[in-house]
Amino acid sequence: MNDVEHFRDKEKFILREDLRTASTASNLAFNEKIKDLQESGRTIYNFGFGQSPFPAPPCFVRALQQWSHRTEYLPVRGLAALRREIINFHSSEDGFKLSTDHLIVGPGSKELLYLTMAVSNAVVLLPTPAWTTYAPQARMAGVKVVPLATSSRQRYKITPDILKAAVNDLKDETVFLILTNPGNPSKYLPGTEIYDGGTCYTQQELQALGAVCKSSSIVVLSDEIYARLKFTGRHASIVQHYPQGTILFSGFSKCASAGGWRLGYAHYPATLTTLQTAVLAAASQTYSCAPAPMQHAVAQSLHENLDEFKNYLHNCRTILAAVSKFCYRYVWRVSANFATAVCGGCQQFLLQVCEGVSALLQLCKGVSALLQ
Repeated sequence: MNDVEHFRDKEKFILREDLRTASTASNLAFNEKIKDLQESGRTIYNFGFGQSPFPAPPCFVRALQQWSHRTEYLPVRGLAALRREIINFHSSEDGFKLSTDHLIVGPGSKELLYLTMAVSNAVVLLPTPAWTTYAPQARMAGVKVVPLATSSRQRYKITPDILKAAVNDLKDETVFLILTNPGNPSKYLPGTEIYDGGTCYTQQELQALGAVCKSSSIVVLSDEIYARLKFTGRHASIVQHYPQGTILFSGFSKCASAGGWRLGYAHYPATLTTLQTAVLAAASQTYSCAPAPMQHAVAQSLHENLDEFKNYLHNCRTILAAVSKFCYRYVWRVSANFATAVCGGCQQFLLQVCEGVSALLQLCKGVSALLQ
């Protein structure tokens, strides 16, 4: 047996058994395939990836040019100046006070979400349909996932009753709830001019969910990466109703059109300092710190050019809302079950009717005919 045959024979034992069917994140793989097709000359309308179509805020770019020479390692928890500005930003935009001591800046909120699950001994409740990475991350982290099915009748939101039923089956377990807010899928509210339905939770809904989480000691992993792109400009966070049990995840990939900068953060409540400490330890052993130039640049921009950044956000929301409304009306001619977005992160316009390949193909053919 030669070396190649030897390792092929042993290869199946290299991976953990539960990861032998692991694959690349489907949205990233799909986006890479689309780029290859576009580079080959094909005309592709890409509705499959949540990447901003805008350039980064000019104030961010100017600041990055100034700080690009900084190459040193920064504190694992993140640059102190940046953490202060993030706290101030949330106070200004959302009206609640976070703590710099409980904030971790990392190379994207995605990494911090994974590490939070990886160091835990929790069962993860996952409302479905869901972002394609949540379940694979949990599987890689070695934690159990319990899907919570939702439907268009509930606007794809979980309800207190759904949550109570799930918790009743998990006695004596540490329970995490992944709450994506805003999130996909989304639904247009007919007869209104404001796109404010779908999985953008209201204050009342969050208050009710928070009460269940409190009574059952559920830790909420609240993914709010699209909060700043909600068309109305008014975001409701479960932090306002259940601060003692909510970990807030967010960042600048979506709102600042800077996905490739890899800069996100997570805020842990004072009640979960042991978990935060474990995540910091894991961070120090893996990515070390978020990129230094990006941290310095965003800190400076938030401090010196906040009004410019807020105006940028307003312009992005305005354009994305107009695009969403146009696409909704345009594609409605093809499918009356078309569901449009309520925030800029949901521009991959989901269809309630597309529960099978045939329905999706029918829609694509109809849209293509309209675009001729």
